Amino acid sequence: MRAQSCSLAVLGISRLCFGSGKGIELCFIQPGKPERFNRSYRAEVLNNWLFTSLDEVREITHQWLQSYNEERPHSGLGSLPPAVVRELKILAIESSIAFLI
Repeated sequence: MRAQSCSLAVLGISRLCFGSGKGIELCFIQPGKPERFNRSYRAEVLNNWLFTSLDEVREITHQWLQSYNEERPHSGLGSLPPAVVRELKILAIESSIAFLI
């Protein structure tokens, strides 16, 4: 399908046209996922800081993202933080290797 035939690009239909015939499967974000992230970021960073520079925004955002992605419990990981899950996997692998030796 040619790009000119995608007349509904304003509604995001152009993405569907782009993927058709090219073997591309479109996957959409689950409802509620970006809203939760945006709500958390707004509540915990944007509403709590008065920034004086873009560098300050970047630094505080970096710190917050580190905590958000590594230290907070995630429901998809049995309410454990990713860092803990990673450690448990490493220990399990090490135990398996020790058992084989």
